[in-house]
Amino acid sequence: CMSCLKYLQAGYQAGLECGDTESASWNIIMYLRMRMLAGANLNSVIADFQTYLPQAQEFGNEHQALLMTIYLQQCLCLVGLSGNLDNPTEISGEMIPDAKEFEDELRSYESKLSLLCYGVQKSFLCTIFGDHEQGAKLALERDNDDKLLSQAYCSFTADTFRKGISLFEMARRTKKKKYTKASKKMLSYMRSWNKSGNPNVTHTLAILEAENFALSGDRERACRTYEKSITLSSLCGWLHDTALAHERYGEYLVNEINNKEKALYHFGKALDCYREWGATAKVEHMMKQNPDLQRVPSKIEISQ
Repeated sequence: CMSCLKYLQAGYQAGLECGDTESASWNIIMYLRMRMLAGANLNSVIADFQTYLPQAQEFGNEHQALLMTIYLQQCLCLVGLSGNLDNPTEISGEMIPDAKEFEDELRSYESKLSLLCYGVQKSFLCTIFGDHEQGAKLALERDNDDKLLSQAYCSFTADTFRKGISLFEMARRTKKKKYTKASKKMLSYMRSWNKSGNPNVTHTLAILEAENFALSGDRERACRTYEKSITLSSLCGWLHDTALAHERYGEYLVNEINNKEKALYHFGKALDCYREWGATAKVEHMMKQNPDLQRVPSKIEISQ
């Protein structure tokens, strides 16, 4: 993702210089979206959206302005500035005061891209805030989105990964075939992209492979693969995915291994990454869900 940023910036500038403001807006949307996907600091991304959204509106680029509005509101939800802290997975707040009214407006447009984007960001927040029941429900409802999303390949891979997390979690909780089948489908997509040489899915594939081992009851391989996914995510610089890998491993350690101390260590690492990312609402959510995080040790002896 990060390697294309300078070209998107150049495309934006070229569009402005030749008067093609529509292309300029598309380039800057993709630039900001790539930064989000790569885990850039959310406050920095918000500042950029607040700069470029009014510009897109001034140019009369309504479609691009709608997309920027969705992305900006999502970022505001993550940093805790949505004014909707009791329901952090709903994309509403300063930029989108009424989520239902906004979604109805998106349905009225001939192009379905904005509505599709809105669904992707709802799934993203469900995964981040751990509402996997709703995340899996959305994944099943959005199953037919795959063909449309494949036109935006980088977004497709990230969305597939996050849908997979919620689906694997619900498959493990409920043992229902609908979740197991759908989760395996997401894993199959990720494996095919990795085999094709996509460098952006190596770490996310490792996380889903760990989820798959967890589902099958292979504790040793699950633990080993969660640890591998943490290392890969960190080495690749994907800050929010590193946080999620730590968090998913911590949840597995608590719920399946009954190793609370090691789980607290990984929850603490997840908190560090979420803080660095700027996701204040997520940090507060984790602390509220697990008061023991107040006493996370800086060093513990980890037994295998």
